Amino acid sequence: MKIYLVTGCYGSGKTQWIDENLDGESVFSTDGFVDAGSVLTGSEKIARAGAELLRRYTARVADEWFNRNETVVVDAPLCSAIELAPYVALAQAYEHELKVICMRCAPDVAFARTRRICPIETIEFQVAKLVDLIDHYPPWWPLPEFVYTS
Repeated sequence: MKIYLVTGCYGSGKTQWIDENLDGESVFSTDGFVDAGSVLTGSEKIARAGAELLRRYTARVADEWFNRNETVVVDAPLCSAIELAPYVALAQAYEHELKVICMRCAPDVAFARTRRICPIETIEFQVAKLVDLIDHYPPWWPLPEFVYTS
């Protein structure tokens, strides 16, 4: 199985990059999680969406009977090594090929094009975590590829 972890702040262009480069693959995303008919917003609901994303990802990568030629894509704002860790650990534990794609974007650009109602302060915080990511990146992980969007 080949796994792409596509990360970046809200509005950084993750979904667009996936659509342009990995069209038709199995995508796991926090986009579109709903609760009683509403898109999940707020920190508690976003945490629940993230937990559900990790559960679905875990089930897929741990399934020894699943097609090992499949490509799986995670589209989520995992902007720090701590947030990426469970995804990387599972991919490595099951010996899947892993590629980490980090979308970089100016906070004001991301804020202008975000699909969610997300405060600029949240986006700035995510961007700052992504800038610091490489300083906290374990040497046994595959090096991330940075993609700059505008």
